[in-house]
Amino acid sequence: MRYVLLCITAWVFLSACTPESSSHLVGNDKDAHGCIASAGYVWSSVRKECIRTWETGLQLSEVTDGSPNLWASGVFSNDYNQVEIFLPTPTHSPLLNRSGNEWKSPQSAWRLVRHPAQAGQQELWELFEDGTLRYQAHPVLTQPLPMDVPATSIAH
Repeated sequence: MRYVLLCITAWVFLSACTPESSSHLVGNDKDAHGCIASAGYVWSSVRKECIRTWETGLQLSEVTDGSPNLWASGVFSNDYNQVEIFLPTPTHSPLLNRSGNEWKSPQSAWRLVRHPAQAGQQELWELFEDGTLRYQAHPVLTQPLPMDVPATSIAH
């Protein structure tokens, strides 16, 4: 019984020490879109939802020698006609439009190139900034991209 009273007293004492304002609570840092940054969520313009970039899309690693390995992410629209690039620096996220196996934009210095897998080879994705290769990936895709499926094989 003493133990229960001691626990209740400790709980009451500690409760009195907590701040009254909820603005300092972990997870109470929603941005304008309602994304919780402390939980790793950012707003994706192409998906129109809060996402974690490491869980969604294409993960690209930096190719520069002698520096820590930084990551970039490419998040695709559902039809793969656009990709939003999330870079390690918290600047803007360029939005690129598809043209064949490339995604680019005249307003951006970034260009994403897909090299589809050939027999016995692994698929390669490369992200260029101003013509210089910055990031690349060898993803293992579990299903073909919509653009890989011939139009005649799509069920109506």
